[in-house]
Amino acid sequence: QIGPWVMVFENFLTDEECDILIELGAGQGYERSVDVGEQKFDGTHGSLTSEHRTSENAWCNGECHNNATVQGVTEKIETLTGIPQNNSEELQLLRYEEGQY
Repeated sequence: QIGPWVMVFENFLTDEECDILIELGAGQGYERSVDVGEQKFDGTHGSLTSEHRTSENAWCNGECHNNATVQGVTEKIETLTGIPQNNSEELQLLRYEEGQY
């Protein structure tokens, strides 16, 4: 079975954009990443802490989402994919420390 295609875009973000996104993620508060859990009666899903996913993540919403750099990054993504921003989730910012996966 062949898995999903993976595409790499070298230098898609500038170092400055990366630094700002990392800082914004810290401001949002990184938390242990979780997997999707079982579906609830209302159609939403619970969360499940997994031993196989040890990274931390933060969702870029509110003030983070309105940041000029974030808007520029999401515009780049929209241009590349052809998918309007309003059809996409907010950015999910991940942090990996040494030894995490």
